[in-house]
Amino acid sequence: MSQSNMKFSKLTEYFEQLEGISSRLEITKILSDLFTHLNPNEIERTAYLLQGRVTPLYVKADFGMAEKMIVKGLASSFQIDSTDLEKEVKKSGDLGTTVEHFRKSINTMEEKDLSIVEAFEELEKITKTTGPGSQDLKQKMIARLVMEADPRSARYLVRIPTGVIRLGLSDMTVLDAYSWMLTGDKSLRKQIEAAYHVRPDLGYIGRQLKEKGIDGIKDVKPELFTPILMMRAERLSSGVEMIGKIGECAVEPKFDGFRLQAHYSRKKKEVQLYTRGLESMVDAYPDVVDGMLKELDVDDVIIEGEAIGYNPDSGEYLPFQLTVSRKRKHDVSEMAKTMPLRLFVFDLLYLNGKSYINEPYTERRKQIEHLVKNNKENTLVPAESDIFSDGAKIEHRFEEALSQGLEGIVAKKLDGVYQAGARG
Repeated sequence: MSQSNMKFSKLTEYFEQLEGISSRLEITKILSDLFTHLNPNEIERTAYLLQGRVTPLYVKADFGMAEKMIVKGLASSFQIDSTDLEKEVKKSGDLGTTVEHFRKSINTMEEKDLSIVEAFEELEKITKTTGPGSQDLKQKMIARLVMEADPRSARYLVRIPTGVIRLGLSDMTVLDAYSWMLTGDKSLRKQIEAAYHVRPDLGYIGRQLKEKGIDGIKDVKPELFTPILMMRAERLSSGVEMIGKIGECAVEPKFDGFRLQAHYSRKKKEVQLYTRGLESMVDAYPDVVDGMLKELDVDDVIIEGEAIGYNPDSGEYLPFQLTVSRKRKHDVSEMAKTMPLRLFVFDLLYLNGKSYINEPYTERRKQIEHLVKNNKENTLVPAESDIFSDGAKIEHRFEEALSQGLEGIVAKKLDGVYQAGARG
């Protein structure tokens, strides 16, 4: 199967089919047929292109091209006025079909039938073009791509940089299609999804499955600087219900801040901070980055915690409305001084090359206590954790938490593992 050298024009035949269908099952079958015909290199890149991207979702790779800019670049190639092209786009409501229409009327000597990998690499080059004069250069690059492509390929080549690919696909549909590719049904979906929750990278998962079948993702491990989908909590209405459901448990405060997953490598002197939505917040929270670089004495680690703003004069924690004002792009260093953040660390997923996802809570907690010190001066502190086996005492702790202005409490199973992306 490694032989395939599918052309981008062939891939856009599949795109066109997908665009006309709303049934999820039909979409899954078309995708699985497409995936069956691709080699590992192609499936990895196609998984990103299906999302209108050239990287996984958590990697910033901006085309930095607005629709207007693409129109400007193409107008001269089509030998028409850019305002005329803009009018047509407004009328049709879609840049892709408009460009396809104009491309049809031009006979060009330049046409090249690029492979999927070649087209992908050309698009990737656009995202890497930066600095003075880069806007002009990007316009020329996309115009050249369109003039070298057939009309249908042109439709998708201009849609991808605007992020409006119009295929109506979710990540989950792609995971279904991976299962269909291997077995002709959805039976492997659960296993594939579990791996995706640890490495939410559709290209990587597709490549592994293509190269090694389902065994390729049997022991997917956390990877530094690849966010893991965060585990979520299930709501229960009383302490008694908690004990009934999970028995003796650890109880931690539920903070009213924002959850961060923090990745650190001593060798690279690098920190990454991800939100629940896999967005990188490393530029917004220099104080947390600084705390990690100064306070962690490990080679590499992935921890999770809740960041809360506090008043540096009184040490008082701030309400969520104020903490949330730290999510900004401007005056970042000023805000870090007047409203610093403290990260209450409550989970450990990876440490010094070892995955802790399948270790019991008690083991993960023990490591956290070695890792971060409960020191008033520190940016990273361990979240409080107490063990209870009595429902009434849990209720009392809950009331206490509310009176301290916290959101509530979280109960954790002592032998529970970290279920990425799941409710536990």
